Amino acid sequence: GWQRLSWRLVARPWWSVFSAALMIALQERCQVAGEWLVGGFEAKGIAYALVFFGLDAAMAGKWRAVWLWLGAASAWHVLVGGWSVIALLPAWWLEHRAGKAPGIRALLVPLALGGLMALPALIPALELTMGAAPEVVDEANRIYVFERLPHHLSPATFPPRGVAILGLLLLATGVISRAMPASVATRTLWRFALASAAVWLTGWLIAKLGGLAPDRGAWLLKYYWFRLADVAIPVSGALAAIGYLNYALRSSPNWGRAWVTAASCYAAFHVADFGIQTHTLGYPRADRPGKVVDAAAWREVCAWIAANTPPDAKFITPRQNQSFKWYAERPEVVTWKDVPQDAEEIVRWRETLVDVYGEGEREWERKFQSKSWDDVRNLGQKYAAEYLVMDQVTTAAFTKNQGPSRLVPRPEYTDTKGIYAVYKLTGLE
Repeated sequence: GWQRLSWRLVARPWWSVFSAALMIALQERCQVAGEWLVGGFEAKGIAYALVFFGLDAAMAGKWRAVWLWLGAASAWHVLVGGWSVIALLPAWWLEHRAGKAPGIRALLVPLALGGLMALPALIPALELTMGAAPEVVDEANRIYVFERLPHHLSPATFPPRGVAILGLLLLATGVISRAMPASVATRTLWRFALASAAVWLTGWLIAKLGGLAPDRGAWLLKYYWFRLADVAIPVSGALAAIGYLNYALRSSPNWGRAWVTAASCYAAFHVADFGIQTHTLGYPRADRPGKVVDAAAWREVCAWIAANTPPDAKFITPRQNQSFKWYAERPEVVTWKDVPQDAEEIVRWRETLVDVYGEGEREWERKFQSKSWDDVRNLGQKYAAEYLVMDQVTTAAFTKNQGPSRLVPRPEYTDTKGIYAVYKLTGLE
């Protein structure tokens, strides 16, 4: 998908690799709402690939194909595909007014087919709140937007510097697009980026007005108004940049080579920096400090659990971990990372989270200072958990005030660094 997009602007070998490196650098360093395009495998990764094919069709003026590609993208991820449809509609409308795109009647069939393709994702999304009481839905929206995912959904949490950088990238994309000879490809790119910024600003206004009616604001903000701009602006910026570089190499070779060198150094610096960090750290982002105490010890204790506990054994695990299921292949009672999507389960998820860990990120340690071993076993029994995994910080808090009721049995296993311990909650008296 990316190769086709890049080739649409610069039909030269290896420039799609160059533009991809530039796009990845811009997308990683110029996003504000936490969206990623490269770095994991989820449904949205496939959806964005299909959006690339749709954007390529729009840049070629093949508007009938656009809505089919975006319908397929929506089938994989309804918000990625849906926001892309909204962002490309103004581009189509302006081309139609200029007599360079078909009218709505000619597009009814592909639009209908695209909508039908989106239904497999749209219907389950609508079912997330069906059957739930209105107050439950409101509470679920509040939890989802303002507690669990404000870094994606609430602009009040976005870093001002990041917003400024994304705005400057949008401005630079517009300037570069105007500096090149006009074409449907460059016009479409710019309009796609501009429309995504308009969606972003609409979300910002909703957040501002939502202060007057928080329930209504949360209901609207949960639809990820800021996600598309994190991708559309860097994508458009990278493609506009290589189009301009190719143009500059022909019109002013010396300046063109200087600009190509600068862009190449920027892209190479990002890719090299990321590679060095990954090699040096030796652990994935999910196991970074703040998520686990020690990545190697965490993987060691998870490996022991995978080899020495029943496959269906349930665990109470450290609150911030994200990778217990990856390594241990066992279920957890609850964890901060794995938030459900339907309204009733979101509310239940938060209630369980508070019951097990307390309100705050480090409340677990404080909460365990007042618990006895019987309290912990009763908690395990309540949630059908057979084992408990504690790190050394939590264990120290738990055993701080020693007494007969606070004696902890010997752990089933402790990693070689003594950081994590596995305790059995059942079958012990």
